[in-house]
Amino acid sequence: MALGFLATKARPDVLTLSLPAGLVPGLVDALDHLRSSSVAERQGALEELASALAVGGPLRAPRDVLHELLTVAIDEAGERVSRAATRLVRGEGSVRELRGEVGRLTELLALLEGAGAGGEPGEQQL
Repeated sequence: MALGFLATKARPDVLTLSLPAGLVPGLVDALDHLRSSSVAERQGALEELASALAVGGPLRAPRDVLHELLTVAIDEAGERVSRAATRLVRGEGSVRELRGEVGRLTELLALLEGAGAGGEPGEQQL
């Protein structure tokens, strides 16, 4: 009985993420960053992600690869939020611009939270 419980609580190793179109450019930038700094063993998974992003998704990859992609995209989105806020303070930007950047950051955070959620062993679609 306890073994069955553990099996149903295991996190899937492979995830499939459906993407809002507005997130694709930021994920492409994050992927470019990862491709330039990753080890050879990750290159195959990153190339598959690049192909999927080229057509707007969905993304299917091991959980750890998607987690890394999303965290890099979140970092870059945070920097864009900061730049938009600075432009607003200087009178060069707009609330609308800042709100758009915050919205993209929020969507990325939601994807990351979903990618960390437990589920059935095997594959999970978000």
